[in-house]
Amino acid sequence: MRSLFSALGVAGLLVMGLVGTTWGTSHLNVSQGSSNRLIYAGDTLTPVQAASILAALDSAGSMDEAKTTQLVRQLLPKQGVKADTFKKIIVRPWNASKNTKTIILLSDPADEKQALAANEPAAPASKPAKTDK
Repeated sequence: MRSLFSALGVAGLLVMGLVGTTWGTSHLNVSQGSSNRLIYAGDTLTPVQAASILAALDSAGSMDEAKTTQLVRQLLPKQGVKADTFKKIIVRPWNASKNTKTIILLSDPADEKQALAANEPAAPASKPAKTDK
């Protein structure tokens, strides 16, 4: 009986740890078009809305950051998104050699650090040092 309670206690701790870890993980979604990438909170846009915005941005062609921000602000209401949903829009280069951009839509400015981290390319995997035998 004692081992049963111990096993249930361990299982409960594992579940609580999993829930805590999941709660703290990213709630940001990333959608990608041919020349733009959109980062947004999952509860602010649907994937269909994000794809429509990306398609419109891709068809608009190359624009500077100010024009991209202005166009995104115009596209949001057309997709049924309230104008005040996003408190901040950040436009950053994604891949300079391909002239692509990342557009970050922040409904909570406190998410900026996390969103900027999602914009960074993944660090290359480290290789183990070679050893001579």
